[in-house]
Amino acid sequence: MPLLNEEIQAPENRVPLFRRGTVRYHCAPATVGKVYADLDEMIHNAWILDLSEDGVGIATTRPLPINTTVTVRIRDASLRRVIDLSGRTKHCNLQPDQQWYVGIELRNPLTPEQLNELLD
Repeated sequence: MPLLNEEIQAPENRVPLFRRGTVRYHCAPATVGKVYADLDEMIHNAWILDLSEDGVGIATTRPLPINTTVTVRIRDASLRRVIDLSGRTKHCNLQPDQQWYVGIELRNPLTPEQLNELLD
């Protein structure tokens, strides 16, 4: 199985396919959020790494089981509003720096305007 964003081999003279259906946008360095999981009352602090119309990538110090319902709380780029994004964990991988990279599929896709609010 290909790694994240890796091209899937296509026959010669064909356009390669990509695993992801939407473009992922990197967040500003040190974008912090909070993750609330349905498993417990505990709040997980997280670095928000990237956003797309249908997902969010986070790094956290604790793993989150796949298919866990979560809410990611993040401030918009102006730091004036707090936005809650609900979804389910799709993968959770331990990284060399001992952080867990968690991919979350959003319950309701973000509009381009919402993405701009969070990224600009």
